[in-house]
Amino acid sequence: MVALVMAVALTATACSEDKSPPAAAPSPSTTATTEAPPPLAFSDEDEEGRPTLRVSVPKVTFVAPHAVDETDPVQVLVTDLMTDGLTERDPVTGRARPALADDWSVSADRLTWTFTLRSATFSNGDPIRAIDVATSLNRLAALGPESLSGPTLAVVDGYDEVATGDAMTMAGVEAIDDTTLAITLTEPYEPLPELLAGVSFGVFPVDIDTRGTLPLSSSITFRPTAMWEEGFRMAAEDSDGTVGAVEIWIDPTGDLIESGDVDVAVGVDPADDFADGIAEVLVPRSASAYFAFNVNTEPFGELLVRQAVMQSVDRDQIRDDHFPDAIVMDGLVVDSVAGGVDDACGKRCTLNGRAAARKIRRSETGGSAFTVDFFVDDEDAVEQRLAQDVVASLRAGGLNATARGHTVDEYGELVADGELPMFRFGSVTTALVADAALRPFLSESRDNVTGLSMPEFDALVLDARATVDHETRDALYADAEAMLFENAVLVPVVRFQHRLVHATTIDSISLEPDGSLDLDTLAFAG
Repeated sequence: MVALVMAVALTATACSEDKSPPAAAPSPSTTATTEAPPPLAFSDEDEEGRPTLRVSVPKVTFVAPHAVDETDPVQVLVTDLMTDGLTERDPVTGRARPALADDWSVSADRLTWTFTLRSATFSNGDPIRAIDVATSLNRLAALGPESLSGPTLAVVDGYDEVATGDAMTMAGVEAIDDTTLAITLTEPYEPLPELLAGVSFGVFPVDIDTRGTLPLSSSITFRPTAMWEEGFRMAAEDSDGTVGAVEIWIDPTGDLIESGDVDVAVGVDPADDFADGIAEVLVPRSASAYFAFNVNTEPFGELLVRQAVMQSVDRDQIRDDHFPDAIVMDGLVVDSVAGGVDDACGKRCTLNGRAAARKIRRSETGGSAFTVDFFVDDEDAVEQRLAQDVVASLRAGGLNATARGHTVDEYGELVADGELPMFRFGSVTTALVADAALRPFLSESRDNVTGLSMPEFDALVLDARATVDHETRDALYADAEAMLFENAVLVPVVRFQHRLVHATTIDSISLEPDGSLDLDTLAFAG
């Protein structure tokens, strides 16, 4: 829980104050560095006439996938280029397609998934084996609540024992032989292939401790072929795409895109203005900020009060004053993710002072005093100003609210213990499945900090998990998300955005909601 609070704090600070969040803490088997390592002994490959895509980033931090900082889009982008998981996400359909796994099958009871690996090697030529995949998943599980995407593995048999340190490996993850991996679940979970496409589920060697330092790529599309002080080059491998190679250039100032030395710049300062001919692309991120209610505290046990609060907060004004580079949040699930819908909150979140006032008059506890709690981890009190502005809008609507701040550590403990009535919260994840956004609101979820217990919502999510048909499953997830807003369990505020700028050498390009580069959308000019 503290990890999630910290992640949201970092994301909000990075977007509102233009500060780069620090790198993720390295795992015991990984050394994080902001400097490129020594040159690797690889030779350039024939590009077959295909162009090289040159991308600049402000910094590069090399970490294993399980240790990636999910609040840092640049780190996500680089890690995604250098590693692969069993599956990858089709950016058009949102469904999983083969990556390291050639194919997969499911047992009759829908609990055991068997993945068959393709013939692939790490960048040093060693074969990628099922034990490497199993070890990578166990490394992620071992982080427990310190990981943001890792807890989505809670459906895997043995996750809890590994997450709490009581076991080294998940009972449900078995390398049957070098090319066959079995994953056994505790309940049906049909989005598993989509879940495993996330950057955090990428594969690294089982014996990385003894065999070398980063970067060591498991990428089946691009392989590192050259390293230099200012960046690195990755050549296409076994790919029929339009890009022959990708070069990542380290450029803290953003000058390379202006000078025409690179095609694309990611992680640029939102305040930067670029010359004519430099186009901007903004993509909604799988990172959001909102205020949540604890429904077991007064006055938020009453639906009318929660609904009144939702209709009293001027989200447009909050965005303009505090998060100018974000967009107003209209739902929990990114609409580009399978199961996500456009404007899931709808009229329920629309500013309507009269309707809010009527609800307060009809309520029994609407006049009760309550606090809007926030965390303080910066010297200029960004979070305090945000909370005070929210309180001002609530008071204008007749609600008896005051703001109250806490240190980040204290805040995480109070949220987890269910002691805060209305509190600043949010989500960040590279697991691009609807289930990841809805899971924290399940009655039995270890991340349920709202105190919500709604059997109808639980049933929808569990039915969705067990539904094989994609469209039916998406509809169930959409119904579950709508139910959360019907019951007013949170006040959506903003969804953060990726910012990408490109030169005239590029006609179109985009990023995925997690920050990874969507090369399927790439079109070179001419």
